[in-house]
Amino acid sequence: MKIRLLKKKPETIDTLTKEQRIKLDELLYKEEKNGEKRVNRITLITSIVFLIIIFSIIGLVGYSPNSTANLISLFIFFVYNVVMFILLKKNIYLPVFKYITVFINVTTIIMCLYLYSYFTGWVHALRTISLLIMFIIISLSGFYQRPRVPVFAAVLVSIEYALLFFYALFFTDIPMSQMETFEIPAISIDLVIVYCCMFLIVGFIVSYITRRLQILLERSLHFEAEAILKKEIEEAHKKLKEMDHYKTVFFQNITHEFRTPLTLILGPLDSILSTQRGTISEKVKEELIIIRRNAKRLLLLVNQL
Repeated sequence: MKIRLLKKKPETIDTLTKEQRIKLDELLYKEEKNGEKRVNRITLITSIVFLIIIFSIIGLVGYSPNSTANLISLFIFFVYNVVMFILLKKNIYLPVFKYITVFINVTTIIMCLYLYSYFTGWVHALRTISLLIMFIIISLSGFYQRPRVPVFAAVLVSIEYALLFFYALFFTDIPMSQMETFEIPAISIDLVIVYCCMFLIVGFIVSYITRRLQILLERSLHFEAEAILKKEIEEAHKKLKEMDHYKTVFFQNITHEFRTPLTLILGPLDSILSTQRGTISEKVKEELIIIRRNAKRLLLLVNQL
């Protein structure tokens, strides 16, 4: 019985009214935008911290080829996140931004990894701290509350990482080795397969967790959307009642203003026609009767109003 109830809950989200669906989409868009803001803050702070660390290392130890790789990659990483920070501050956001952010983050790290390998004769081809950052990027993609984004990040990391390996394999003279080492330039295919599998596993795990969280979020936002719509309907009903009240008061005032002069007209007319019949001519009498008839008709219309 519990299983059946759990299965029915998502159906209530799929069978929303058009207004509820629109409101729910607006709230989901807002959550996605907040996710982009969280990722942007984390990556921007991280890039600033790494820039400080790199400049500190250069000042203490001296400049090295790896410093060039770090500075080039971090500069691109930092500039993109500053631009994104400005756009978000101006309340500019498009759903495609999340994929661009993931692509830029992954590509800059892969570029750093490639530059490490290039400057050191491919000693750092496939093992470095950059791999840890890739796992962090895949995990951060879960902030968007969209299950496809972590999978996209994991597949992108695996493809770019594999391309780096194939480039080393086919376009350089780096020898194959049973185990990669930092001592001599060498590449190992088993390490590539292990890392790519780990990237994909982490991506699908984060995607699964994100999917479960998205279901809970949609249910929560569904109730929030219902509450917002209910409040809007109540406010509209309240305004309608106020308009109806003002309309009633307006017509009451109008009818009162019309009824008073009509009564003052009909009173003297009835008095003249009843008390002074012999003193007025037939022509005048007919005209007074016409005036009284039209005045009574107008009074009837006012009473109907």
